[in-house]
Order: sequence, then structure tokens, then C-alpha cells
Amino acid sequence: MLKHTPKNPDSVLTFFKSHGFSKTHIKSLIATTPKLFSANPESISRPKIQNFKDKGLSESDVVALIVSNPHSLTPSLIHMHKTGVVFRYLDENGDGKISAAELGSYMRTIGEDLSVEDSEAVVESINSDGDGMLGFEDFVRLIEV
Repeated sequence: MLKHTPKNPDSVLTFFKSHGFSKTHIKSLIATTPKLFSANPESISRPKIQNFKDKGLSESDVVALIVSNPHSLTPSLIHMHKTGVVFRYLDENGDGKISAAELGSYMRTIGEDLSVEDSEAVVESINSDGDGMLGFEDFVRLIEV
């Protein structure tokens, strides 16, 4: 599930340094989760770090949390499998994308009253490629919020 970045592995080091990680922190992360350093930090680490910050953690708190639990940055295979099952369930027409209508339809089946406008706003806020629909990576970001 991790996206490799063979073109510029130093970009991963630069990414962590820019988020307040010291050389000691980075060495610790390399020792415990080496796969992190062959992954694209923009799609794997940045959303998770931003999520922690959005929840009110300071940069130093985020660093301490990640260093003490480095696997918080790696996607769990079990979690990803379950997420894939849910994604395929919501993708009613099987096109590999979740539309605002599909999202709204599901929300109504679980008793949530999500208007068409709200469904569209949710999809628009998470959609990464501008097609007005949620791909799998978009869906993962949505459920992690």
C-alpha cells in the first residue's frame, strides 16, 4: 500500500525535518519503521500529521506522538482491507469511485439525513483529482477525519 519514491529518497528526510523531527527522531523512525522512508510522505505521512495538528496537537506533540508510536503513520493492512470492503459497498455502480449521490444514499440507509448539497460539499472537500468523485485514497482520507 505504500507508494515508493525512488526518484528522491532524500525528500522523505526533508519532509520529516520540515515537520520538526530531529536527526535522532528520524533515526528512531528508520529503525522501527523503515518502510516509511520508501513511501511518498505527501500521500502517507502529511495527511496523518495534518490530522493530528487539526485535533489541536502542537508540532512538538505530533513529533513525540509519532516517535513513541511510529506505526501511527503506516496504514494497517487489516484496516485497509476493511476500508476496501466498505468502499466497494458504497460504490453502487462499480466504477471505482464514490459519487455524492452514492455517499448520500448510504448515509440515508444508516439514518443520517445528508442533503444533496452536503453530500456534494463533502465530496468536493476531499476529492483530490477534480473529477467530483471520491477515489479510494480520497475515501481513506474521508474516514480518517
